[in-house]
Amino acid sequence: MKTLFKCALLMLFCTGVMSAYSFTYSGSLDQSGPSVDLYQVHITDWKDFSAQTLPTAFGISDTELFLFDATGLAVFGNDDMGGSDPLSVALSCLPSADASNPCGYDRDGFGPIQNGFYWLAVAYSPDMPLDAFNNPLFQAGLTSILEPTGAGALAGWDNSIYTQPDFDNNKYVLQITGVPEPSTLLLLSSGLGIGLLRKKRSS
Repeated sequence: MKTLFKCALLMLFCTGVMSAYSFTYSGSLDQSGPSVDLYQVHITDWKDFSAQTLPTAFGISDTELFLFDATGLAVFGNDDMGGSDPLSVALSCLPSADASNPCGYDRDGFGPIQNGFYWLAVAYSPDMPLDAFNNPLFQAGLTSILEPTGAGALAGWDNSIYTQPDFDNNKYVLQITGVPEPSTLLLLSSGLGIGLLRKKRSS
């Protein structure tokens, strides 16, 4: 297996209009890996925190979003947000705990419960995060919220991917709330020596 991460300050690539607690970011994933983008997120309003992938030109049609705490333990995730819009039904949304929730479903008792640093992952479906013993960190299923399994900290991915209709469709747009500014997010690489990202699996 191979886990790929890219490195860039998010503030250098922010393409959306930023408000006090909401902004959008455009990124892309490599289908040949496949790859996962993993952000270090400084949440300053945990009740208002949400993240979702939005429809975009040349966009990935089926994404996943996962949130981990500062130590790499699973918090909550989403594969398909559902709904009636064919452009977003297979995109992803992590709901907030307040009235600004953009997802159409609630947290079901999961999600962040305090401010601080977290890890936010954007992946192709059905790529699932694993701990050091290859145990899945989230329960697979068709539920709105993917619940933690109680496994260990994030160590890699199973690298599953559905066949995409066009290899040019590798873009995503990520909208985030509850984070004050792009400089509070960092897209990290396994080569930076950051604890849980230090190990890189390959076959």
